[in-house]
Amino acid sequence: MRRTRSFEEILPEALAIARMTNAYTVESDWGPLLERAFPARHAQGQALTAAQQEFLSAIVDNEECWGNVANPMSWFGKTGLPYDRESLRALVSGT
Repeated sequence: MRRTRSFEEILPEALAIARMTNAYTVESDWGPLLERAFPARHAQGQALTAAQQEFLSAIVDNEECWGNVANPMSWFGKTGLPYDRESLRALVSGT
């Protein structure tokens, strides 16, 4: 990630990770990717880029990233994104 300038450059790899990861490994894999996708805190009502939308959609769709594990909460908090899966799903879908 240090050798790239944008999240879009690593989107294929980020999507591969998002589709196979889980809530327990957020510190070592998809948390830093989430932070890279949102270098500035997301503000309510702000439109997502196509890459952000695609990455978040992969996280929302991955059942293993959700449940009774608090690990992802701090990463969503750092980025200004909701932790609630349904709220995140609504953000991704634009509703």
